[in-house]
Amino acid sequence: MHTLDDGWELRGCLGDTWRWLCGPGRPTQEPGWFPARVPGSVLEDLRRAGQIPDPYVGTDSLLAEWVPQRAWLHRRPLDLPALAPGERALLRFDGVDHEATVLVDGQERAHHEGMFVPFEVDVSAYADGGSHLLAVVVHPAPPNEPQVGRTDRVRTHKARMGYGWDFCPRLVHQGIWKPVRLEIAGPVRLRDAVVGAHLEEQCIRVEAAVEASAPGALHTLVQAPDGAVVAETTVPFTAACGQVAAVLRVDEPELWWPNGHGDQPLYTVTLRAVDAEGRPTGEPVVRTTGFRRLRLVSNPGAPAGALPYTIEVNGRRIYAKGWNWVPQDALYGAAHPGRLDHLLRLAADAHVNLLRVWGGGLIETEEFYERCDRLGLLVWQEFSLSSSGIASVPATNDAYLDLMEREARTIVPALRHHPALALWGPGQRTPRHSHCHPAPRGHVTGDRPPRPRRRRNRPRARMVARLPVRARFPQHAGEH
Repeated sequence: MHTLDDGWELRGCLGDTWRWLCGPGRPTQEPGWFPARVPGSVLEDLRRAGQIPDPYVGTDSLLAEWVPQRAWLHRRPLDLPALAPGERALLRFDGVDHEATVLVDGQERAHHEGMFVPFEVDVSAYADGGSHLLAVVVHPAPPNEPQVGRTDRVRTHKARMGYGWDFCPRLVHQGIWKPVRLEIAGPVRLRDAVVGAHLEEQCIRVEAAVEASAPGALHTLVQAPDGAVVAETTVPFTAACGQVAAVLRVDEPELWWPNGHGDQPLYTVTLRAVDAEGRPTGEPVVRTTGFRRLRLVSNPGAPAGALPYTIEVNGRRIYAKGWNWVPQDALYGAAHPGRLDHLLRLAADAHVNLLRVWGGGLIETEEFYERCDRLGLLVWQEFSLSSSGIASVPATNDAYLDLMEREARTIVPALRHHPALALWGPGQRTPRHSHCHPAPRGHVTGDRPPRPRRRRNRPRARMVARLPVRARFPQHAGEH
């Protein structure tokens, strides 16, 4: 797999003028193009190019408010090898904020909306051993509510902070904010995998998404914190099989503890697809996970019906000492080497054991969660849904709720392996209208659970109730 992180340029476009500029044969050194970074942020690219002032100086952010009203066309050369029989060339976009159109040699190949959901584009038709032009249009930012607005007018799952907040100027983010990769896939491909460690059963469960036009097998290896192999299995699958599951027994696993209560041993799970002859195909999927049992419990002597707000980890009640976490930069696609490590280390050194990821910001990144796993920082992750100054009740229309459910079914399983992830919150400071009704425990990535009956003025409960139990609370009923 090759990361496409160099050679990018961008330029602004009004209306559909990007359609005239995205094809091959454009003059070299054509004016109007500026260097771009991927992963990156349009605003940060323009600042480096001198097209806007530093938005963090004085009131200069006001001079950048025109930027999200335009589409921003990104381009770079795309060299594709000639493919062997059965191979495919795939582009994987881990995150584009917020809406994008992907073109090769001026021909539209995909359209996508949603900054938190990755997507893939098949470019096999262009894999002839030559060089092509890859173009990505980042469309104008969608309308959204600033802090003083109405939550029921929100129709997108996008960080609201940049639309104007009490601690953040109006800096509406756009950009290819996560990596772009080129993969040459064979007839047997491991697309992705969901991994979960279960302490009470002393096992690791994996669910792998495979794409196969020929028989193959899923090989899974579990290594202890010291690198020793503690479990291994191979599960065969047939052509056209879409999902493969495996359970690996781990006897007497080392326990993962929050910061200040013990160590944070992590187990490495490596999954790889092999063909019928046992030869590895494609890239492996590697996840780190940890064994711990987390519950929310009521305090001794609490009145009947009291909500369980005390964290219990591995049978020990934990006094939660926490910080509120917002994106480390309003231009969250911009690279800041070392800043994330520095800030999370400050939290750990201050004896913090719980970070609440604020619902006006991000579904935090894999890098954030990996560091929290190592530092013992539990995470309360909220969806990007926030209260507002005028009205704070979320929208109730089916289109918006269906959007949130679709995104949750991708977002939640992808983070399930992190022992730091303590619970999911539906949003920041949205009113509580009713209790949620648990869905069947078995739903993880498969069929949707039954839709609850519509209830007037209960949007928050409905949104959460429609998610699987394991999706809402990855450690529900005492397991991770």
